[in-house]
Order: sequence, then C-alpha cells, then structure tokens
Amino acid sequence: MGKIGIEFLAPGMKLKSDVKDINGRLLLPSGKDITEKHLTVFRAWGITEVDVHGAAPDEDEPAPNEEINPLLIKRAEEELGIAFRHTDRGNNAVREIFRLSVVRRARLLAKGVAGG
Repeated sequence: MGKIGIEFLAPGMKLKSDVKDINGRLLLPSGKDITEKHLTVFRAWGITEVDVHGAAPDEDEPAPNEEINPLLIKRAEEELGIAFRHTDRGNNAVREIFRLSVVRRARLLAKGVAGG
C-alpha cells in the first residue's frame, strides 16, 4: 500500500493512481503532480487518502517476510478482545480493524511499549 492521508500530502508529489470521488468520477488522473488547488478539491470531495509515488507502505500492515512473535499476537488479541467485546467480529470490516489493531499492538509490545 502506498496510500497516505491528504493531511500528509504536499504540492509537487506525484499521483501513483487515479483519484476518484465516491461515485467513481475521476478527479485527478495518475501521473499528475499535486498542487495546492488539488488538495482543496480533495477536501471538498471528501477524499481522505491518495496513492502517491514514494509513499511508504502502511505501517500497520506486516511486511511479507516479517514475523511477529505468536505469543505477542496472542497477548494483543486478549488485550484488544476487551476493547472489541461489543463489536460484531463476524463483520468483515470489524474483523479487519481488529486484525490491524492486533498487529499494531503486538509490534508495540515487541518494542516494550506498555500502553498503546
């Protein structure tokens, strides 16, 4: 993933993929350099993130060869199970949010961060 939030965009960055509104209407094609005017248009149309060249992969997504200690995963799942106890983990979106939260929490546990 190379998507970043529009709050981190700066004029001069180059789009890696098309930016479309919620209805699929093209707002800005890939390959264009982003300008201040484009940032205003993105905000007006409710665009929250775009794919740009050079963006780092999503830090909450495990790298393909990254191994996270299974004991830390289990501990993170137990801790977050409390926070997610009133959610429907059968729902695909909730399940994915839980998974990403577990990965992030396990990474923090590996770094020795107590709260997070």
